[in-house]
Amino acid sequence: MGRWSRRLSSPFLEFAGTKPGDRVLDVGCGTGILTSAVAERGSKAVGIDASEAYVAEARRHRSHPEVTYELGDVRHLPFADSSFDACVSTLVLDIIPEFDRVIREMRRVTRPGGVVASGVFDFWGGFSASALVYDTGSVLDDGIRALRNEVRSPPPCVGEWTSGGVAQDWSGERHRRAHCD
Repeated sequence: MGRWSRRLSSPFLEFAGTKPGDRVLDVGCGTGILTSAVAERGSKAVGIDASEAYVAEARRHRSHPEVTYELGDVRHLPFADSSFDACVSTLVLDIIPEFDRVIREMRRVTRPGGVVASGVFDFWGGFSASALVYDTGSVLDDGIRALRNEVRSPPPCVGEWTSGGVAQDWSGERHRRAHCD
């Protein structure tokens, strides 16, 4: 969401279904934009990030009585099982090599019936600057062609996020449900 993070926080949290009074974890909270939006909606929020500079920035500029920010590795969340009603993340899972481990951790700390929601860049639907570089390079090098094909392949099925094998895809104003085998 980048520079649009503040404006897209509310629709994203609507999609995620966070409610006032929920305890919500923001995984990879960065400078705390989504974390503070969670608190402004009446939830108790915890933001966690591996960057000391980001956590310091969040604490300095996005403090709120219902928010705490913690420094930590999102691949090994330091929280008890089922300790949150919802776990959210934006612009993080697409840059962490072990995103499947992060997803498992997000599920682990979210109570049964709770929500795990994430938003990432739509590299598969038209990130034109990236496409130009990959397409040009793929003509010149087989390794770049393989990388381009991997980057452009659809994201892995996230059906494991829900016990019934259902995932939802949110794209700003629209979203879709996907059933994964």
